[in-house]
Amino acid sequence: MDRFDGSYVLVGYDGSAASERALRWAVDEARLRRMPLTVCHAWHWPYPVPPSGPEAVDTVRKMAQHTLDRGVLLARETSPRTPVRGRLAAGPAPAMLVNQSKHASLAVIGSQGADAFPGLEAGSSAVHLPSYAHCPVVV
Repeated sequence: MDRFDGSYVLVGYDGSAASERALRWAVDEARLRRMPLTVCHAWHWPYPVPPSGPEAVDTVRKMAQHTLDRGVLLARETSPRTPVRGRLAAGPAPAMLVNQSKHASLAVIGSQGADAFPGLEAGSSAVHLPSYAHCPVVV
């Protein structure tokens, strides 16, 4: 069993301004609760046509890993003494965050993701996660 299971703060991070604000808030909350922080990023093939081969999929996965690594670095710089880990998952963000919330004490997400439409007040994760999470959620 992972040492973070059951007693960590979970934050969804996609590199957007809203997710960076959520990340900074989650870092502070984890520090105050004396809990570790798990930074999660979900990725998927973003185009309507299938990938031309495994290299194309690997490129998208590497871009996702880069986004996650940036979030983990921001969290560690914000609170160097808070244990932080990253979790990269393939698939839709709302489903991945609900699944990760099974073992978290608190889940934190921004109100909109990187792919939000102009004028959209809440993204799909901000609507989905509070309805189905296994722990309290802060948006």
